[in-house]
Amino acid sequence: MPIESNPVMMCVNKDLLEKEGVSIPDSNWTLEALYAICQKVTKDTNGDGLIDQYGITDYTWKQALVAYNGHLRNQSGVNVDSAEMHQALSFISKLTSLNQRYKVTSNNFDEGKVAFYPMSLAQYRTYKPYPYHVAKYSRFSWTCIPMPAAKAGIPATQVKTSLFAMSSKTKQDKLAWEFMKLLCQNQKTQQNLFEKSQGTSVLLSVVKSSQTKKILQADDFGLNSLTSQRLDHMMKHSVLDISRDVDYHSLERIDHLLENALKNNEIDSRLPSIQREMEETGK
Repeated sequence: MPIESNPVMMCVNKDLLEKEGVSIPDSNWTLEALYAICQKVTKDTNGDGLIDQYGITDYTWKQALVAYNGHLRNQSGVNVDSAEMHQALSFISKLTSLNQRYKVTSNNFDEGKVAFYPMSLAQYRTYKPYPYHVAKYSRFSWTCIPMPAAKAGIPATQVKTSLFAMSSKTKQDKLAWEFMKLLCQNQKTQQNLFEKSQGTSVLLSVVKSSQTKKILQADDFGLNSLTSQRLDHMMKHSVLDISRDVDYHSLERIDHLLENALKNNEIDSRLPSIQREMEETGK
């Protein structure tokens, strides 16, 4: 039974886009729009010949794969050498090339120099820029929108959900079931969870409640950075986190191999061998 969810959203530096004459993307924006904006805002702003303003940080191949409606597993097992994976890695490579080999980090976002930053709701609700400042959130205003997809209509916002389960060996199954319902289906409990935790409630009534609206408006990120209506929309148009398709160690291995392929610009040549390696290990 689900108790709490944690979607990954696209956080947007509103001030940076406004300065560059770019409108905030709508809920159905695409990878094409993401690249076009990143291309426009990535630049040298102080005339020293070095890029010091960037499009995006921490955008991963997993997020790009989901944007192309791809999966890590099919009926035969792990499926790394797919058309969608080729497209996803090519897009990541294209984005990275805009930065002229500079690795953009979350610190750059903290400094107001990055337009986009994929961030989970839990990260958003506990976000603190580094280094800490007295006026800690006043550097720029921002907002949160759904993740972009290759085509409008593809749900690209991934969500992780925490679940409760009851052991088949429990001797108090009725009490356990009632307790699970109290935690997961009781509106008062779920509202308290939203107030004290970092994710979002699994109950629509809580997500759209007046209390939730007040909690989200009480942050210091700028007016209407994240509204309950926008959070509700993202949850309704989300997909389960793609990482659940494989076990943790396999995912780590795939991530390492794909990062090397991207670093060495060997996407098309390396994917078949990565696929064979995963098949040989029985994953």
